[in-house]
Amino acid sequence: MADEMSNFERAKMMVCLDLGIVPTDLNLKEELAKMEPEEARKSKRKFRKLRRKQLKKLEHVKFLSHRKQLALHGVKKEINLLALKMLGGQKT
Repeated sequence: MADEMSNFERAKMMVCLDLGIVPTDLNLKEELAKMEPEEARKSKRKFRKLRRKQLKKLEHVKFLSHRKQLALHGVKKEINLLALKMLGGQKT
């Protein structure tokens, strides 16, 4: 699988690891189960912090369920932008 990854996917994984969260392309429950309980807790807290940051940007959205979905999308978008920046703007 690692051989099939594009540079962009590798960059996204590196960004997630730099942020201290489980890479968004992996099965979250499986990856958290492999981690030490304290490390898994830290990773979940960091992800929630990123999501709360996105929720604050979406205060104008009326329904909370929509805000949460948009915030999750915003976190993934932020990761993608950081990965693109890492690659110098080329998604390959």
